[in-house]
Amino acid sequence: ALVDSGLVPLLVKVLMNQEEVAAARNDAAWTLSSLACNWGQNHHEMLDVLFETNSLEAFCTALTLKDYNAVEVSLKGITVFVNTQWSGRQNAVERMKVGDGIERVRVVRFRNDIYRTELHKMAQTILKNHFPQFSMPKKEVCHKPLKPKVPNHATPSPTTNMSSKTEDAAMETVENRSDRDAGDEEEKIDESVLDGYLTDDNRIAPHIVEGLHSNDRTARLEAATKLHQLADHREAIAIQSIFDSDLHGTIVEMICSDHLELQAQVMGLLPIITNGDLDQTSAVVEAGAIPKLIDLASSTKSGDIRDDVLLALGNIGATSEDLRTKLIQEGGLNSPLDILANPSIYTKTNRYWAANAINCYTHPSGGKLPEYEVTKQMIPALSNYVLYQKDEESGSLQDSLLCLSRILVNEASVDTARETDLIPRLVHLCTSQETETRHNAHLCVGQIVLCSVDGTEDLINAGILDTFKTCIVSEAGQDRKDTCFAASNLVVGTLKHAEAFMELGLVPPLVKILLDQGDTSGARNDAAWTLSSLVTNWGQDHYEILDTLFKENSLEAFFSALSLTDYDCVEVALKGILVLVKTQWDGRHRAVERVKAGDGIKQLRAVRYRNDIYRTELHKMAQDMLKNYFPEFSQPARV
Repeated sequence: ALVDSGLVPLLVKVLMNQEEVAAARNDAAWTLSSLACNWGQNHHEMLDVLFETNSLEAFCTALTLKDYNAVEVSLKGITVFVNTQWSGRQNAVERMKVGDGIERVRVVRFRNDIYRTELHKMAQTILKNHFPQFSMPKKEVCHKPLKPKVPNHATPSPTTNMSSKTEDAAMETVENRSDRDAGDEEEKIDESVLDGYLTDDNRIAPHIVEGLHSNDRTARLEAATKLHQLADHREAIAIQSIFDSDLHGTIVEMICSDHLELQAQVMGLLPIITNGDLDQTSAVVEAGAIPKLIDLASSTKSGDIRDDVLLALGNIGATSEDLRTKLIQEGGLNSPLDILANPSIYTKTNRYWAANAINCYTHPSGGKLPEYEVTKQMIPALSNYVLYQKDEESGSLQDSLLCLSRILVNEASVDTARETDLIPRLVHLCTSQETETRHNAHLCVGQIVLCSVDGTEDLINAGILDTFKTCIVSEAGQDRKDTCFAASNLVVGTLKHAEAFMELGLVPPLVKILLDQGDTSGARNDAAWTLSSLVTNWGQDHYEILDTLFKENSLEAFFSALSLTDYDCVEVALKGILVLVKTQWDGRHRAVERVKAGDGIKQLRAVRYRNDIYRTELHKMAQDMLKNYFPEFSQPARV
């Protein structure tokens, strides 16, 4: 009935409107995805309607939403369109290729701000199974290149000291080779050939199983190569088929093979079979993969194989907290930390996947951060690498910063970082031209300010306030938001820090942000917290702070904040207003008169009587303020 009523086009319009309220877009994504997933797979006429009204494009647009659940249901909607055997399937695939759908799925697959491994896996599965030619990372990001069919083991030894220029040239050569090989495989491996690698019930074909168990090296290599080809082109199916055929133990046994080509093919499979669900990855671990991978990481002379080892270790560490704990206890942290601590003797891809592995360890699916006893080993190596890596576009630098932002969670961890030269480097990176690097550096700064007064002092001495002054007026909304978040914690640490913040002229840009109703970055929320903290924490005892804030129109900014949807921000704005009209300071009377002369009374009454605020405390605060300081306006307006 909903579809027949013509509501689908309206839902699509909401979801595709980037300026629409986020909550409405989230719910639109859920609605369209439920239609596709719950009913479309068995009622293809519903898929026809959804496809004709551009629901596929809407799902792709929704991949930029901040709500990870909305991103997940959108990916599921896309999967139904390109996976279901219906008459429009090929059209859906082609439309993804023609539009920017592929690029949006790739962004989900490779972006660092999504920590939920499930989203990475879903995006990766869509690309691998339906758009394999687009499944590799872009060249400009240092991700692991696809290996050729016949591995080339003339990789420089990890002890080779490569200059930055030499390293970049080598990386470009490998990537170009990979692109050619990927293209060749697409031409040579027909779908019918891949079909021959599976039985009718989706198990691995007997001739491959027999080859893997053969005593003949050539037969094992041929079987492993076919299995690797199948996994590269049909990852999800291949993973399940390998476990259904009970081959994961055989693959693990071959990790330490002295036959280099066979080892290369087997190691190409390990990142794939450790990328399955919890039961599958646990089965690989139970088969003895961890000690074999750790030994191989330190013994191999092949940079490509070391990449695969790091990938597999990262996948295991990201799967669950229990597997992460087991991995670290058995020494799985040593190899990636050694690479980041001694980066010049390893390849660019080794460094990238080492940073990626540690990132995975710090955020396992459904788990907690490692204990400080573990993270204190990570912090010096990560800090060392951040200091070493001068390429601000480097994915390994971005991952290292992101990892640091996760583990700088208390004063002890910040003190460990302070023993290095990390803090001045972070201040510099907060103005990087590379967006992701800049954002991750801001995240680190925000954590240091949150956790440590001494760390904050180091940041101020390193020039962070001047950096704030630049970033707070940036055209990039994320920069403004990051700066306002850090500022909201900086001003509550000590009076000295709050005064330094104000003396540098940072109050006016905060007021400007809070007064800007069109700012959708989220910076207004943190600006409200910052200004309110200055007023309530310090202004009541230091009237010169109230004078400065009042002169810069903070009172008007607080009233503007009363329309925010975040109730905590409305509450701190009310507290800021209360201090200005209640405190016995020279400007109190002027503050009261300014409230009456402007639309402050109207906005207070709106908070008092609006129905969407269910928190009694907010109603009461607004009511008490009207009764105690503006009694003539405390009654409801006459209708």
